[in-house]
Amino acid sequence: MSIFSKVVQSENKKIEAAKDVVGGGGSFTIPSGIYPAEIMLAILRQSEGGAVALEVHYKLPTHNDFKLRETTYFTKKTGETTYEHDGKVFHLPGYTLLDNLIRVATEGGGTLADMIEEGENATETVTVKLYDPEQKREAPTDVEAVTALHGLKIDLAVIERDENKTEKNKSTGEYEPVNEVRTLNTVSNVFDSATGLTANEMAAGESEAKFKADWLKKWDGVKDSRYKEVAGAASSGSPKAA
Repeated sequence: MSIFSKVVQSENKKIEAAKDVVGGGGSFTIPSGIYPAEIMLAILRQSEGGAVALEVHYKLPTHNDFKLRETTYFTKKTGETTYEHDGKVFHLPGYTLLDNLIRVATEGGGTLADMIEEGENATETVTVKLYDPEQKREAPTDVEAVTALHGLKIDLAVIERDENKTEKNKSTGEYEPVNEVRTLNTVSNVFDSATGLTANEMAAGESEAKFKADWLKKWDGVKDSRYKEVAGAASSGSPKAA
């Protein structure tokens, strides 16, 4: 049975349309910018709590085949893909991002909702080398992959971000921020490689890539700094403060 079977699609609810939002608010990284990318691998994941995610591995050929891997959760622990705000129903941000990715990569030929509806017909089991925490090395692993996305090309809006590292609190079992910085890359939006249009612009029949220009004006070469000193928090690897 596919992990897609864990997803609960909202029925009989008017879901507000997602808008293109510029946004705002380690390991080796690249500066914020828009880069051509190829989808190398797209696999379904499920957290211990039950939330469902799509883990996508990208290759950026213009940066010596730089590898970018991102896990995006598109359901709550209950399997639901929406939330309510001010009496309106919206898709979760992760759902919107992945839906945009699929719509752009397939040139409007598919959506995330379509794949969820197809269930196990949208995926197949493949064996790939992934890091095994128990063996502490990469090992052959069977995964549930959305192979229809493999090899498709898009342009990625990538943000370089500083944020707090997190560590698991042994008392509560929850991950908490600590006073140490980690720098990472995260995908902000997706554009059609040929036209530079977003999924929303493509659906609206636009011919000018206005949002791409707006995004570059705000983010090109800019690091998103979200690190904050946490009162009473330890540094990474240090004992927790009482």
